[in-house]
Amino acid sequence: MRYFYLEKKDLGKFVDLLKEQGNKVVAPCKKENQYVFAEVTSAAEMTLEYIPTILPPKKYFFPQTEKLGSFKLNDVKFGDTSLEIIPTVV
Repeated sequence: MRYFYLEKKDLGKFVDLLKEQGNKVVAPCKKENQYVFAEVTSAAEMTLEYIPTILPPKKYFFPQTEKLGSFKLNDVKFGDTSLEIIPTVV
């Protein structure tokens, strides 16, 4: 396994590169007087020194809802379910 280190001064370039490749970038951000994980568009929105957030970034890995099928009275049909998967970097 190889390890790479990213210097703090290159963080903005790295986030821009990830966004260019079509990834959603999620990072800790300050919201009023708390910290939350949220989608960011630039490194300026991120904060690297934060206290633990109220909600973990788990919601970006496991969606809260997922459509499995649909039905009408006396007519149950389950078709192909399609998930819209957007590459996400936390």
